[in-house]
Amino acid sequence: MTDTVPPSGCATSCSPTRRPEAAGRFPHPAAVNSSHVDACRPLTGGHPAVGLARGPEPPTMNPVVEPLSWMLGTWLSDPPGAGTFPTLQPFRYLEEVYISHVGQPVLNFSFNAFHPDTHKPMHRECGFIRLKPDTNKVAFVSAQNTGIVEVEEGEVNGQELCITSHSVARISFAKEPHVEQITRKFRLNSDGKLEQTVSMATTTQPMTQHLHVTYKKVTP
Repeated sequence: MTDTVPPSGCATSCSPTRRPEAAGRFPHPAAVNSSHVDACRPLTGGHPAVGLARGPEPPTMNPVVEPLSWMLGTWLSDPPGAGTFPTLQPFRYLEEVYISHVGQPVLNFSFNAFHPDTHKPMHRECGFIRLKPDTNKVAFVSAQNTGIVEVEEGEVNGQELCITSHSVARISFAKEPHVEQITRKFRLNSDGKLEQTVSMATTTQPMTQHLHVTYKKVTP
């Protein structure tokens, strides 16, 4: 998802990375996890006195986020995602998704896309997913390397999450046309794969599907 910049031209800012080394294929999950230092992932080192270290046991899931437990894990696009929009040429992309928790009533996420041929970084975003206790109301807070920060809200029903932006902010020097609204649908399909569909409206285009991608889980 971009604010006028096609994904193949996106620069990284959500987290530092180095280009995957394997040529002609998406890197193995182990290589991805070792080569991408994601700012949104929980810290695993540091001195216990400052609360940065985690114990050997994984944290217990907060019951508030259990309705979204089907989203947890590391996911890789399979097959590559497809992007389209009236002002862009159709494109394909690879994407790694990492969704985790640290015992708080919130999920942490990062989405890292790569060009399918060159493996150069494309769109990147990270943030948090919160649930209103004792309801199915969900808030999705995202910061993106295109200079957009957004809040989306909606509902989770079973293994499907539908959300729509109600707040979209951007850097002062973002190019036009600007993204005005975004909708997303996540669902776990019958094959156990995670699907995401993203639609958006800009200052020149009405709400139109922009991205569709299916992910396979590679780690819990």
